[in-house]
Amino acid sequence: MRLLRGPEAEVVDLAFSPGGTAIAAGFKLHPVHLWNLEAGISSPVRLATEGEYSPGGLQFSRDGRSIHWRESNCHRLYNRDGREYFKHSFTRRNLAHRSVMSSDGLRVISQHGMPDYCLVYWRLTEAGWVVSWVRSIADVAVESLTLAPDSCLMAMIVRSAIGERWEANPRQVEVWDSATGKIIGKADYPYAYAPTLQFAPNGRQLVGINDMTVMVWAVPRLNAVRLVRNDNRKDFTSVAYHPSGLRIYAGNNDGTIQVFDTATWECLDRFTWQIGRPKSVVVSADGTLAAAGGDNGDIVIWDVD
Repeated sequence: MRLLRGPEAEVVDLAFSPGGTAIAAGFKLHPVHLWNLEAGISSPVRLATEGEYSPGGLQFSRDGRSIHWRESNCHRLYNRDGREYFKHSFTRRNLAHRSVMSSDGLRVISQHGMPDYCLVYWRLTEAGWVVSWVRSIADVAVESLTLAPDSCLMAMIVRSAIGERWEANPRQVEVWDSATGKIIGKADYPYAYAPTLQFAPNGRQLVGINDMTVMVWAVPRLNAVRLVRNDNRKDFTSVAYHPSGLRIYAGNNDGTIQVFDTATWECLDRFTWQIGRPKSVVVSADGTLAAAGGDNGDIVIWDVD
């Protein structure tokens, strides 16, 4: 077990490099921090930012040599070799309200508000970023947007924007073919709070958390949601799949990380770390390491086996 200390703030995002030799952390109201785990150095590199950090987009490139994340007005990329920064705002007639980038950094889906009210699918080519499709979302409010690991599917939580009191309209989960922008699955969403959804590594399962419940859907048909209740009165705070897809790690407001079997949803294990309430959790790409970040800036890394 290894403990890292960042600024005294919530650790809202974590990402391992592909080989597990580095870890990046996104903090609330603070810049991204990067630790070189292989070098055994406990002090991080603080990466420069221009806008406020936006949770949900922190990841390494497939070769581990660059890191990208979302800020309030752009996507930001840091090249570890050249120590250079790059950014793109994915602008149409206004800035992107929300955006998600594929794990290979070659595709982005951005959400735009007034005056466009649309989703845009971007591809990185030799000539730069180009638009593959645009889909109107003028009649719905999009509250969550995520891509599957292979980028073939995207999932959203939406509600109809029709009516004087549209904020009270029921929510739905939708799964789209990301290459075509076509809806291929739809289901009722059972709660009022709309968290970030997460696909299983093989793209065949979708999970979200709401208070004391993990919600599970089969993809792409989105049959009736399975509700996995916590065994205490505390809320779940974050989830992360093991790369095998056989287990999921769930942060809990009681200060623990629970491990669930994704077939039976039996709780297999529970880890207790002195990092406060865990706000983020991640598993390395090779499945050997896991990490959790607390509400006080502390990050714990442990061997999964």
